[in-house]
Amino acid sequence: MAFSFETTRRAFWLAFSLWVPFLALSAANADVGDTIGDGLLSGDAYRYSTELDRMVYVAGASDLLMTFAKGEDGHGGWYRCIESMDAAELEPHFLKWIKAHPEEWPNPAGPLFVRAVRELCGTQAKAAE
Repeated sequence: MAFSFETTRRAFWLAFSLWVPFLALSAANADVGDTIGDGLLSGDAYRYSTELDRMVYVAGASDLLMTFAKGEDGHGGWYRCIESMDAAELEPHFLKWIKAHPEEWPNPAGPLFVRAVRELCGTQAKAAE
């Protein structure tokens, strides 16, 4: 299977988008100690991060999600849901979601962010009906 330039570009941005928030948070919160495996941020570490660090994490995670959620036709469901939101709007929702799910605190924050956005978008879709 041959990879196109577009696939390679997306892979590069995926890797870049994952490392930027990770590096910012790992340096700022080295004392938290709630990382998983090779340094993935846990839900618990996210919860104890500063507001600025949480905003940086959400900005990177939402950029990554939007990059891959946007369909080829530009009408991906999550993309439409969060395209007009910035980190200042998404971060409080994610923090609230994390606090409401203490059983998830030991798990990596990245997949938890996806679940929180899925819940937010589902709530917005039901409200629009």
